Amino acid sequence: MVRSLRQLAEAAGEHVTAVTGLDVALPLAPVRVVDRQDWVAVNAAGFQAVIEPALARHSKKSKQGTLIRTVSSATSGMQLGAAMALVSSRVLGQYELFSTTPGQLLLVAPNILSAEQKLDVDPHDFRLWVCLHEVTHQLQFTAVPWLRSYFLSELEALLSTRSPLELLRSEAKRQQLSAITALMTLVEGHAEYVMDAVGPHIVPTVEVIRKKFDARRRSGNPVQQVLRYLLGVEHKLRQYVEGKKFVTSVVDAVGMAGFNTVWRDATTLPTRAELAQPEVWLARVRPAVALG
Repeated sequence: MVRSLRQLAEAAGEHVTAVTGLDVALPLAPVRVVDRQDWVAVNAAGFQAVIEPALARHSKKSKQGTLIRTVSSATSGMQLGAAMALVSSRVLGQYELFSTTPGQLLLVAPNILSAEQKLDVDPHDFRLWVCLHEVTHQLQFTAVPWLRSYFLSELEALLSTRSPLELLRSEAKRQQLSAITALMTLVEGHAEYVMDAVGPHIVPTVEVIRKKFDARRRSGNPVQQVLRYLLGVEHKLRQYVEGKKFVTSVVDAVGMAGFNTVWRDATTLPTRAELAQPEVWLARVRPAVALG
């Protein structure tokens, strides 16, 4: 299975490039096939690299710095542990941005195997379908040179928030949160679009897989559903749907080349409001779309 995932991830790069028009001069970095424990370790290291410096800077500004750092670290650790306990058993793959530059593509083999068996789908088609989604993220953050640094800088600025109240009171912080949410909705929706747009000539059972997989996303007992809500998983699922609708609408209107205007620079990224109204985004960036 590990050999299969490595081969399919490599093949997915060609398919994603063909659909998106995004390309890089150098070959994409090889996928890293991991188990759940490895996935947790990689993400813990990544979160530590991003969150701890922000907590340290915050504590230096406070007279109660040591106490704040201790309490904040403990609270963040509990929240992170709860999130990882849920996600590590369900996540199929990820383009992890924090622990390495420019990032690393992870596929969680035990979860992919479990999902394809529970869904009763063709293993080859399902594995390639998953690879298409994750390789799209890899291509987004490597073929668009400024995207990773923009995302990290916005996230770092948001993490400098002194308290939850500042998010409510500060217009700048609200704008940063909105920008990050909009970007994540865009990249997730773009990946969702690509994994289906590749088509049945590459993934013959794609329609069956999509139907069963969407049902799986919505499933779960009441306890799992509450946890998913508290940990933001439900918000993530809405991002998939909203983002894919935006990408589909724009591609239908101006083609993929026109859609790719979105990657020109930070000013051409859609706002949260524009994600729900693609025609407003098109009207704003129309001169750039015309230039291709």
